Amino acid sequence: MTNEIFMVNKKDKSLNNISSVLNDCHMLLDFSVSEKGSRVAMNIATDSANVEYVVSSKKEMTNFLIELKERVNYNKEDIESVLEEIEYLEFAV
Repeated sequence: MTNEIFMVNKKDKSLNNISSVLNDCHMLLDFSVSEKGSRVAMNIATDSANVEYVVSSKKEMTNFLIELKERVNYNKEDIESVLEEIEYLEFAV
């Protein structure tokens, strides 16, 4: 299992890498969004990798997830659930 952290300044590369992780996994263990200091973090745990993607705002994360949803073959419903969750979360950003 690998641990990877992707940075927002390489958004397109991050989208490709994270969509590959989701498309290649056999089992999605966790897919969540949380507050990380003054930033917003997306955490994905699969049977083969753990991924964290951090942005500076809720809006950036929403936009990233919308783009990610277009690139995955599976887990679209999981992404939609996280998008709905974000609407109700109160981040300090």
